[in-house]
Amino acid sequence: MLRLGAAIAVASPLESDYLGYWQLSQSMADGRGLILPDGKPTAWLSIGYPIFLSPFFMLFGPSVALVKTVNVALGVCSVLLGYLAARRMFQAPRIAALGALIFAVYLEACVYGTYVAKENLMVFLLMAQLALAAHAGVSPAWNPALFGAATGWLAVSGNSALSFMPGLLAVAYFALGRVPAMLRYCVIAGIAGALTIAPVILRNHLVFGGYGLNNNGGFNLYLGNNPSSTAYFVGIERTPVGPRWQAMLDELGEREASKHLGELAVQHILDNPGQTALLALRKGIIFWKPPVHSGKTQESRFEGLFRLIWLLQYVGIALLCFVAVLRLREHWRPILAILLMTAGYTAVHMLFYVIYRYRLPILPMLCLLAGLGADTVIGLRSRLARQSGRVTAQDPSRPPDPALATPSPAGTCRKMGSPGRRGPCHSPPRHPSGR
Repeated sequence: MLRLGAAIAVASPLESDYLGYWQLSQSMADGRGLILPDGKPTAWLSIGYPIFLSPFFMLFGPSVALVKTVNVALGVCSVLLGYLAARRMFQAPRIAALGALIFAVYLEACVYGTYVAKENLMVFLLMAQLALAAHAGVSPAWNPALFGAATGWLAVSGNSALSFMPGLLAVAYFALGRVPAMLRYCVIAGIAGALTIAPVILRNHLVFGGYGLNNNGGFNLYLGNNPSSTAYFVGIERTPVGPRWQAMLDELGEREASKHLGELAVQHILDNPGQTALLALRKGIIFWKPPVHSGKTQESRFEGLFRLIWLLQYVGIALLCFVAVLRLREHWRPILAILLMTAGYTAVHMLFYVIYRYRLPILPMLCLLAGLGADTVIGLRSRLARQSGRVTAQDPSRPPDPALATPSPAGTCRKMGSPGRRGPCHSPPRHPSGR
């Protein structure tokens, strides 16, 4: 309901990357392929999300309402997959339910379902991978093939999420429990993943003369590593190559222009190792900074309330994750896997730059971990309540409650001086007066 409400209440601006995904989806639905509005072929943006949207555009026509509907469906499926994964990883339905509930009500995920953003598909694919990996030891033989296909589609949709692979493979290994089985799983998944990305790589080779999933790797590396770099995204126009970027792009094309920028970025890193290391550390810290920033435009009261709730949820999830680590001895396998994913995804953005939207794919994993923290808090409160009740019951200063006294069985009584022994009861003789 939250996701549906957000889809109705929040506008979906078609700008920047959102506009790019929209245009690519529309051009594919029209049968023109992956081209820019001027007719030039492109592999600048990750194409997994536009390819996914294009059949819906073909069937129902392009509309923002359609994109929102698809994203809401992806979000609901992601929550269900997260529950299935957590139930298997933690072997506890209550922990899984709490984690899925936290993920379901997390406002940032609900609101981004209204945007034409690839992160909606990335979250779904990551949750599918996690569920498949967690059930690797009990699912049918097609499990590794599906895992590989999801991995390949994720690489095409947002290759930064490949940094999740060490943690996901750890989940699969813990589920399988044996090295030979894990090797077989990886081989099948690798073949399925290679087959999934092969058409994209072949197309890019035929069109641009080089193998790759997209043409923006060097460009993004340069934005995060040049004399004008900050921890945040900086537009190309504010970098040293800004004045001549468009001419360079027209002359060299997407692939070669991005490759040239990548070389400049590597040279900058080699020339300034200390500065680069400090900047990378700052990026890592800012990447996890609580959402205290404001939007691009003047905030309404509604948006201000939303941002406050978002901040409280974010801090609450962080605290519950810290609490979850207290149960490391009991659940060290899923905790280790989630921490591996978190570390890998953070490291990628320490190398490039920070956009808060890019944090969204890792948050569902942390919501599942927060479910363990919430279960810990609930269990602790229950134990404290039981102990408090026991202490109250044993308080000698309180008179005994006659209603709680246990009557002796009929026909028996304790013999005086013999605790615990019972014998026949003999009622004392009644006084003749009846008293």
